[in-house]
Amino acid sequence: MTVDMGAIGRADAAEKVAIVADDRTVTFGELEARSNRLAHVLIDLGVEPLDRVAVMLPNGAEFLETGIATAKAAAELVPVNRHLKRDEVAWILADSGARVLVTDTSYGDVVAGALEAAPDCTAVIVGSSDERDYERLLDAAPAARPAREGFGSPEYFFYTS
Repeated sequence: MTVDMGAIGRADAAEKVAIVADDRTVTFGELEARSNRLAHVLIDLGVEPLDRVAVMLPNGAEFLETGIATAKAAAELVPVNRHLKRDEVAWILADSGARVLVTDTSYGDVVAGALEAAPDCTAVIVGSSDERDYERLLDAAPAARPAREGFGSPEYFFYTS
């Protein structure tokens, strides 16, 4: 997946394809609006500047949207390896102090157990059927870029083996 990050938000690039993932195509205009919406969701969930947002997703549009939205919320992204076990994910969530974990339903058992060890972390779940569903939350959020100071501050917090 290759994305021209400089084209995000540019009016002349709005209709150009930004992401092709599986059977889905996302334009730069859609990526801008969706990442703005997710940034609002993160802020509404209590994410403050320099807070951490964990992401445990496969490569795809939602992963990229989460990274961009986290930066727009002036927070730091904590990528979590999707092959880790529950205790390892729990440790990363607790140690990083992640306020939100963006994940999908395929990691249900791992995530449910990990969140028990990180009670201050809220999950946003791609493909969920409840109030934490990624698309449901995005649909309810504004598409305008959030007015948040700090965009461009440190944006990533990595754990390695």
